[in-house]
Amino acid sequence: MSRFGASTKTNAMNAWRNLFYDLMGRRFQELQQGDPGFSMRKYAKVACVSPAAMLQILRRNVIWNLAPEKAIEIVRSAGLKEEEINYFLTTVGKVPELRRQEIKEGDYDILTDWCYLPILHSFDLSERPTPEQLAAKLGLSAEKVLQVIQDLSARGYLRADETGRLYRERIHWHTSDGPPVKAIRAHHDLSLNLSQKALDVLPSEQRNFQSLTFVGNREQISEIREEMQKFIKRVTAIAEGASQKDELYKLSLQFFPIQDFGGQPPQKTI
Repeated sequence: MSRFGASTKTNAMNAWRNLFYDLMGRRFQELQQGDPGFSMRKYAKVACVSPAAMLQILRRNVIWNLAPEKAIEIVRSAGLKEEEINYFLTTVGKVPELRRQEIKEGDYDILTDWCYLPILHSFDLSERPTPEQLAAKLGLSAEKVLQVIQDLSARGYLRADETGRLYRERIHWHTSDGPPVKAIRAHHDLSLNLSQKALDVLPSEQRNFQSLTFVGNREQISEIREEMQKFIKRVTAIAEGASQKDELYKLSLQFFPIQDFGGQPPQKTI
C-alpha cells in the first residue's frame, strides 16, 4: 500500500472512531441528565459491553482495538437516535436502512407543486421558521405557506404532539414503481426548473453541479440505479446526523443515455 493509501485509510478510521466516541459520550451525558445516579457500569450493561470496555470508550482510548462491526453493535444497543446511528453507519462505509413509506396514490398531486416538500422538511430545521420567515425564504406568500401546512396536516404528513405543535415523523416518503406519468413528469420538471434557477442565481460556492460522461451497457441500468439509491441513503443519513439543521437543500441525480432529443440544447455565455 502506498503512503497516500495508508494515510487515507488511517484518516477514515480516525473519522469513525472519533464519531463513535462523541456519540457514546453524548449518550452517557443524556442518560445522566435524566438520572443523576446513572453509572458507567449501568451504561456498560445497556450497551452490552464490559465495564472495562466502557471505560476505554469514555476515555476515548484510540489505541484500543475496536472493529467497526462491534462499534455498530454498541451504538445500536446504547439507545442512540435513529439518525445518529445512520450517520455512524455512513462513516464506516455502510448503507443505512432508512424508514420509508409509500406516498398514497391520491396524494401524488403534492409532487406537482414544488413548495410542498421544502415546507414539509422545514419542520426538521433546528430553529423552525415562522410561516412569514419561510414565505420570505421561498419567495411565497404567507397565506400559501399556511395553506400548504394545513393541507400536509390534513393528509397526515404533519402530525401534532400533545401540546398541539406540528412535527414531521422521521419517515422518508417515496412513490410506488408505477406512479401516474403526469404527476411524476411534473415533479421531475419542477426539479429541473429549480436546478436551473440555482445555476442562474446562486454563486458557485453555494452550489455543486457535477456530471459524468461514460460508456456502459444497457443491462447495467438497474445496477446503477441501485448504486444511486445507496448514494441517496448515505447523503440523507449524513444530513440528518447533523446536530444543528439550519438550511433546506435540494439534491438531484440525473442519469440517461445520450441520444437525439429533437433539437440542440440552449447555449449559455459564461
